[in-house]
Amino acid sequence: MANLRRLALTPELDGVIKGGEWEPLGTAGNATTYLQWEPGWIYWAAEAPANEDIVFSLDSMADGWTIGPDNFEIRIGWRGPNITFAVRRLNNQPNGATAWQSGQIPPDMIQFEARRSGGRWSVEARLMLPGPLAPAEGKTMGVRVDGQAPGSMDERIGPRQMANVRLSLDNHMGLPAGLQWSPRFINRNMVPEDGFAVDYTLTREPNGGRPDRFAFRAEGLGIDDLGKFEYPIEPFDNRNRTMFGVKSPIRPEARRGWRIVRAEITGPDNLKFMVRSSVRIAPLLDIVPSPVAALKKSTRPQRIRGVVDLQSNGTQRVQGVVTYRVPEGFRVLRGDESKFTIYHARAKAGTRYEIEAPAGASGDYVIGVIVQIGDQRFTQTIPIFIEDPV
Repeated sequence: MANLRRLALTPELDGVIKGGEWEPLGTAGNATTYLQWEPGWIYWAAEAPANEDIVFSLDSMADGWTIGPDNFEIRIGWRGPNITFAVRRLNNQPNGATAWQSGQIPPDMIQFEARRSGGRWSVEARLMLPGPLAPAEGKTMGVRVDGQAPGSMDERIGPRQMANVRLSLDNHMGLPAGLQWSPRFINRNMVPEDGFAVDYTLTREPNGGRPDRFAFRAEGLGIDDLGKFEYPIEPFDNRNRTMFGVKSPIRPEARRGWRIVRAEITGPDNLKFMVRSSVRIAPLLDIVPSPVAALKKSTRPQRIRGVVDLQSNGTQRVQGVVTYRVPEGFRVLRGDESKFTIYHARAKAGTRYEIEAPAGASGDYVIGVIVQIGDQRFTQTIPIFIEDPV
């Protein structure tokens, strides 16, 4: 079983796998596969023969394919002019009961794009998972991407070999013994109007190397969104520490999403290593709903209550209005057309809602949250699961 690390990075979902937006996961049969993540979303991609389906397996808690209700299989295929799509979850109960369940992901929580070229095809996809299942810094997830013959869905329930992927926001390459590093961001979410800033601290042991120069730039899709800099590093102080920083404008047209920045650090005696960090070129506002616990089907209407945090990523005051879009038969009882003001830099406002689910409702639903700030519109979804009693 492979053990990998991934920095947060947002690919562009257009069905075309480009250099700089994906890191390889591996080769499975005739398919070449890729994996990325960002907080809340897991991304995967593959290129395979046109006559094969692409199958993504996810053990979101990395606790074993036959343990817990957190194991998903997503199959995407191309049949003639049509894209086929199927989702199922392997639900392992504490009492030992195990069964495949179909359609366990609401449509707003999964997106994909596919392209054909000659005798092969490619797909790029992403999946949002709520609460403790969500991808987050420091978490390990079990993943697998395969090319499989159409119609070869395996109904057997047994162990499935996965790659364990550690999700990170910082890493290094070639760091020699005797040196340590750490980045400091005021906030990893940066809007173009405010620019980019980071400070690095290097600490050396008495016998460690003495770096004296760095070269900074962004990688991949963000390579042209930030400046490129090369400067000397100040000598280490009497506590064997030194610091250097970078400030850069962000190109106003920069595509929003997580990007990777890097500093290549050099010194005498062929000293050379690289430090890398994930940062987000962010929208003005993030909508962060609190997770909603799964409900049980009821013969009576049920109340769904929750909090939506509105997080400003900028330094200016923000004013706007929050509205909700609910499924047919649901009603918004409280919180619709709520006005809010965020007075301080990178602060947040909290809004509450109360929604009624109709009697007898069961299945997967999505509540839409819409925030209007001047002429800018921001949206987010809240997944709702209403389970049939076992």
